[in-house]
Amino acid sequence: MLFRSQLNPTDVRYWQNLGAVLAEKGEFSQARSCLEHALALDPGHPTTYANLLKVYQQMGDQDSSMRLLEEAQKRFPKDKRFP
Repeated sequence: MLFRSQLNPTDVRYWQNLGAVLAEKGEFSQARSCLEHALALDPGHPTTYANLLKVYQQMGDQDSSMRLLEEAQKRFPKDKRFP
């Protein structure tokens, strides 16, 4: 997996997918890093926000969770994942 990221470190979908897989495996710290990187590369993907929000919640990071939720609500007001 790292080989692909080294070839194209700006591949947003790679970082989104890697973050989601790591979160599923319970590796929340690494998932957080991947998803934050994906968000920095391109903040236009609501799924990245949703996945990162879940990771923050799993880690008990309420401050980051609230900030991210507020940002997602502003960017994607019609997305039901961000009530």
